Amino acid sequence: RLRYDGHNGNDENEMTPRGTNLPLRSGETGVERRASAEPDRPPLTQRCAPDRCSLSRRWEPDRPPPRRRWEPDRPPLRCPWAIAFALALSIIFSMPSTRAEVRPPWRTAQPGLRVRLGSTDPEMRERTLLALASLGARAADWLPEITKLALDANPWVRRAAMRALASIGVNDSEIARVVGINLDHRHPFVREAALQTVATLAMRARWLDTAMLRLLDDADVHVRRAACRAIVRSRPRPTPKIVGALIRRLSDPNYGVMMEASRALGSLGVKALRPLLARIASGERWPRMAALYALWFMGERALRTIPQLVKLLDDRDAMIGRMAARILGRLGTRASVAVRALVRSLHHRSPRVREAAVVALGRIGAKAGLAAPTLLSLADDERKWIRREAEIALRKIGPPPPHVLSKAARDKRWRVRRAALQLLARREPKRGDALTALLRARKDAAWQVRAEIASSLRHFPRFIDRVAPALVEFLDDGNPRVVRAALKTTARLGPTAHAVLEKVLERLRHEDQWVRLASVRALVALESRSARTVAALIKRLDDTEEALREAAMHALLLLKADLPATTIRLLKRIATTSTPRNQRLALRLLARVGRGIELADEAVERALRNPDARVRVEVLRLLTRQRLAPSPSLRQQIVAQLEHDDASVRYAALKVVMRFARLSAGAESRLLIALLNDSDWLIRVGAVRALAHHRVSTAVSALIGALDDRHLMVRQGAVLALTSFPEARRRIITALRRLFTDRQPAVRRAIVRALGILRPPPNDALFSAALDDGSPMVRRAAIIAFGSYPSLPRALEVSLRRALHDSDDAVRRAAKKLFLRVRFQR
Repeated sequence: RLRYDGHNGNDENEMTPRGTNLPLRSGETGVERRASAEPDRPPLTQRCAPDRCSLSRRWEPDRPPPRRRWEPDRPPLRCPWAIAFALALSIIFSMPSTRAEVRPPWRTAQPGLRVRLGSTDPEMRERTLLALASLGARAADWLPEITKLALDANPWVRRAAMRALASIGVNDSEIARVVGINLDHRHPFVREAALQTVATLAMRARWLDTAMLRLLDDADVHVRRAACRAIVRSRPRPTPKIVGALIRRLSDPNYGVMMEASRALGSLGVKALRPLLARIASGERWPRMAALYALWFMGERALRTIPQLVKLLDDRDAMIGRMAARILGRLGTRASVAVRALVRSLHHRSPRVREAAVVALGRIGAKAGLAAPTLLSLADDERKWIRREAEIALRKIGPPPPHVLSKAARDKRWRVRRAALQLLARREPKRGDALTALLRARKDAAWQVRAEIASSLRHFPRFIDRVAPALVEFLDDGNPRVVRAALKTTARLGPTAHAVLEKVLERLRHEDQWVRLASVRALVALESRSARTVAALIKRLDDTEEALREAAMHALLLLKADLPATTIRLLKRIATTSTPRNQRLALRLLARVGRGIELADEAVERALRNPDARVRVEVLRLLTRQRLAPSPSLRQQIVAQLEHDDASVRYAALKVVMRFARLSAGAESRLLIALLNDSDWLIRVGAVRALAHHRVSTAVSALIGALDDRHLMVRQGAVLALTSFPEARRRIITALRRLFTDRQPAVRRAIVRALGILRPPPNDALFSAALDDGSPMVRRAAIIAFGSYPSLPRALEVSLRRALHDSDDAVRRAAKKLFLRVRFQR
């Protein structure tokens, strides 16, 4: 295999091994690479055989490369063992230790780790170091060995040691010395690893500044990028030499190095402002953009550059002007002196510059009120995203003064008029002046403006006497979108807009289906249960549009109106012939009507064969409300729903099965017993109740098995269901005695209630345990259970007297009531 590390997609040598600019060359036995980042160094040869995962390295000419010893009949390993080794170390370290040792337990559990670190095989040393690096600070016990291997003759081992030192996080003089040596190593990936260690440990030293200056001009792109990152983390003194070296990196041919240099200059602060401004003043585009990014990363420390940024807004390069506007926007309210310049940029020829200026003004906030009229004129911009950003900025800045809005409401451009009226409605909805301006413009030539006015009327519920006539006019508009907007406003106003009810009823006959749908929703919001409203909705049930029929049924459901017999017949027809959603709504309406609504067996069977599970659920719910006398075929269909894939269908079918007069002892009983092992706990609870309801004698063993269910409700239901089988009293009491150790108080209370029904001897040990239970609900249930016995032995009087002084008030009341009854009987 050949080693590759993460490369940036902008690198020119992306498909070449790290540290070299030479391409790969194919050979007869594999891939051969001669890599040298420096001309005066000897070439490095790596050879990778295609038939085995092995790597032969010639780091030392006088020693042959190590060979792997594979078993003849065993294929070579496909996965490196370093992953398994790291996982083993993590597991061993996470094991709890019984003795308080100063040394971690995994250190003593790996006696061969020192042998691996001292192995003659460089690959084993490297993999061991990478495994230790994955442990982080937990590998600090091996710091001396790792520090020693950081000066290994093999560069790959050095790089792995540098990574391990960075993950441990210890910074002392010896590590600084080792890092300094590796910063001068001949291989670029070792220098890069050393720089990553400097960045991680945030090392600071004078000799380190000198090394940084040298590495910023390194021949390898990854080393230059790592040097810039190290400056960001270590924060050296911003000397002129370091600033100058970073300024040179702004012209680097690699984009990643340019951005890291910008980030580093931004971290140096105000000391880098003067060279940055000089670099921005002239030159090529990308170095200037990189210098502007440095000001962006500088944040509030770039406040003194506002005059220069204002000048850059008018730069002939649109990208420079856009970046300058973004920096001013990041400064926020502190850049309020640049508002006039940003307003001029709103008329820039480039849409990106206009967008950046709009965003910057929005971030400045209320101090940019001067820009509100110009931002309002941008409502007619040809770019949609600029119009959206202008609207957002106006919300942050605040609407313009009323006289500006009134003037804009008479503009020639309809988008400007619409934006002005929208802001006018939101400015002061509690005052009637804005409503007057809106009503004055209600006959605008553009339907978009009329629709906006109709939508804005919802902000004036206090002036409903003036809003209602305007809504009536909009409901008679020739454009369907204006009518829909008026209907939505009527729905928002609710019952207060009852004066437009007649006009809303007329819109139920509109030619546009979306208008009819909005009319139905408006009727629901108006909460009109008049006979005319219900009749109009019932008439819509015969509409050709399925969406309108659905809305009409939904409205009848919400209004809870009484339905005539003709409508019930129509709903029965919809329940079997319409779309699945309309079938569900029709069945729900029929179920709401109540008993006496009976579907034919053929219609029910057809609905139970519907592929939509929700239709089956609705028809099963309807069957629970009507008189049930199913035919044999329908009964077979209902029982078959117990095996449906959908849990809601099975649960609804269980409710119907509970209404059967009796249950057959054959397939139906076996199917209910099988549902005790269902994956849904609600189904298991329903099966328990159905078996108890029909008293299936063959289900006693299955119900006793359900006492061990993992869900609380199933165990509790099984306990109460077993009380329906007094013939198996002894088996049931034995099972309940075993279950009384349950952790849930609700289960123990159910057991005590079951004992009160089954009536074991009153001196049973279960009663004594229940009276001493830690839960008051169990103790109270035990006292109530004693009340089912005609007489109690004197031995229980001691427990009853103790219960009279119980800490729980309900237990004391129940004990007092029982004690008085027993004494009275005696």
